[in-house]
Amino acid sequence: MNEASLLRTLSLPLRVARLPHLRVQSPPPTDLGVPEQEKGSIMDTPIVFAPPRVYDATAVLGFGTPSPEAKPGEILLRYGGWSLRDLRDKCDLMHRQDWYARCPWASDKLPSGLYALRLPVPNSNRKTFNEQKALLLPGEEPAPVVLAASAMLTHLISTGERLLAGQWLRCKEQTADGYRVALGWHDGRLNVNRYWYDYPDGFVWLASARRLPEPCPSSP
Repeated sequence: MNEASLLRTLSLPLRVARLPHLRVQSPPPTDLGVPEQEKGSIMDTPIVFAPPRVYDATAVLGFGTPSPEAKPGEILLRYGGWSLRDLRDKCDLMHRQDWYARCPWASDKLPSGLYALRLPVPNSNRKTFNEQKALLLPGEEPAPVVLAASAMLTHLISTGERLLAGQWLRCKEQTADGYRVALGWHDGRLNVNRYWYDYPDGFVWLASARRLPEPCPSSP
C-alpha cells in the first residue's frame, strides 16, 4: 500500500468507542529485528491508554460497517476469512517474510465474522504463556496471529498509529521447534517473529480474541 492510498484510507469513517486501550505515543524504534537490540533502545518508551476502535477490516484491508460498541480495552474487528499469507501478500505494510510459508497455521482461514480483541491483555507482560492465559476472560483465547495482525494493520491504516510499537504481541500459534509466534513493528512494517518460547519477558504481551455473535437484522 503506497502513501497515497494510506492517506485515502485514513479518511474512512469509523465509529470510535471512548474507552481506554493501550498504545505507544513515541515513534517505533528501528532496531526491533533482534530482541537483544530492543532491550537497550525502548526501556523508556511510555505506554499509555487511548480509545479502542471498531473496524471493518474487510473494507480497510481491501478484501471485500463498523458494528457494536467496543468494551473497555477491546478492538472490534470484522474479519473476512483470509489467511496470514493472504494478508502478507495483500498489504505492503507487512514485511515479505518467507520463514512461515510452510507452517500450516500461515494458511489457516478462520470463520468470517466479528471478533473482539485485546491488544494487549493488560498486565500480561513479564509472564509465561500459561500465566498469560490465566488472565483471559470467559470466551477468550490467545489471539490467532491472522486476527492480531489484521487488527494491528487496520489500526495503522485508519489512524496512522502503530499499536504497541517497541513491544511484542504473543499469539496462539507455535512453531515446530517450540517457539511462540509474536508480532512487532520493524522499520515501520509489521513483522512476524518467533522468540522466547513460552518464557516471560517485559516486552512480550499476550493478544486475546473472542468471536462475537452477529447482530440480528432489524425488522422492516
